[in-house]
Amino acid sequence: MKPLLAILKCVPRKWRSEVESAVSSPERQRLMRDFFWVLAGQAGVALVGFVGVRVLTELAPEDVFGEANLLLTGLMLGRHVFVSPILNSQPRHHPDYVLSGTANWYTSEIVRLVRWASLYCGLACCAAFVVWSQFEARFRWMLLGTMLLILALETNKNVRQNRLNAERKQARFAAWAVTEECAKIMCSAGLLYYWKSAGSLLSGQALGTALVLFLLGHLFWPKWPPDTAIPGPNARGEMIAKTLHYGLPFVSVAILSWAQAQSDKYVLGFLSGKVEVGLYAAAAGIASRPMVMAAGVLGTFMRPVLFTAASAGDAQRERRVFRVWLLAGAVVGVLGCLIFWLGGEWVASIALAKNYRVGAAAVIFWVALGFAMMPVTSALEVKLMASGRTRSLIYTQSLSLAAGLLAMFLLVPGVGALGAAKARVAVCATQLLATWFMWLLAKRQVDASKKNQATGVSPDLR
Repeated sequence: MKPLLAILKCVPRKWRSEVESAVSSPERQRLMRDFFWVLAGQAGVALVGFVGVRVLTELAPEDVFGEANLLLTGLMLGRHVFVSPILNSQPRHHPDYVLSGTANWYTSEIVRLVRWASLYCGLACCAAFVVWSQFEARFRWMLLGTMLLILALETNKNVRQNRLNAERKQARFAAWAVTEECAKIMCSAGLLYYWKSAGSLLSGQALGTALVLFLLGHLFWPKWPPDTAIPGPNARGEMIAKTLHYGLPFVSVAILSWAQAQSDKYVLGFLSGKVEVGLYAAAAGIASRPMVMAAGVLGTFMRPVLFTAASAGDAQRERRVFRVWLLAGAVVGVLGCLIFWLGGEWVASIALAKNYRVGAAAVIFWVALGFAMMPVTSALEVKLMASGRTRSLIYTQSLSLAAGLLAMFLLVPGVGALGAAKARVAVCATQLLATWFMWLLAKRQVDASKKNQATGVSPDLR
């Protein structure tokens, strides 16, 4: 607590009282305990991930590492389009059903929706894989089966993790994340030791996820208290309508977000080949992981608190949580970028195999600079989601995607991975500025609405 309160001395007075009130609230002990577990989980995942990058780059040739990354990001697109809209609505609406006493019923209905969405996603992935195989001039049935298995495992895992997060069971959430990361790396390394192929790396990911899902998602899954209310006759239809109303805008957002986050690899692969993708993915993974970890810590910790305040209509508490989130995001972003600026060479020598180190330090710095903006951007995005303004994210993602594609085609030719890393900065900066503008616009509209209600003036008559 003391370091945070010391940082507050540098914060404008307008914000200071809000932040001090938030960290001094009666719920402080629970918040700090949750924060500890979230931080421990994300730090553990990051540490295991650093070790894993070194292990996997030692075992996997650059082209194998690059191909596996392209396949996983392609599968990610399918999940974003079909499954993520439902999964994104779960943490937002779960507190509503806890308050109404039907949380277990809601989870079972979400599982039902996710399974149907996964089926459609699997069919789309099969069609895309057939098209991709035409360019490869071969069809690998085992590779397709592995990707479908990953899809099924990931969606089942995410539903369970979302409930843990919404119920603020952060210790279990952290244990799951760290255990799964260890299992995936160990299984992938074991298979790559004998078979140097993208299928081996993907099979290891699936096997590790399956083992931990069975262990923590079934054998040691917590027993939730029974529901205290019976859903009404129209409850299912209302739940589906609420989920689709909140989640459907995420389809466009998800496509744009995926293109914004992953287009650099595909453009790089198109212009420079799979080997260059492997080199870039390894270095970029090192730089982005701590920033993603920071954004994940803050998001996992703050999001359920902010959503609960929004569900309860507690605008004052919602504002306090949001301001703490912004402040913390800015601090960790600056610190993370500074660390990679000073120690990029050392990090590359420790975390990457020798064949992956050429030009890695520069790539690490530029990617870190871009992802340093992510924690603040995430806070702004979740605030827009809590206000029901998910469609605003379409505009921010569109602008950042356009900026990224332009920068990619200007910088990648002749420069390769370093050009992709610099383009990442353009993407993240554009997204941050656009999201900040949309939040300011939404805030102005809310303030104007409150002012009109206070004065009794209709906005249509002004």
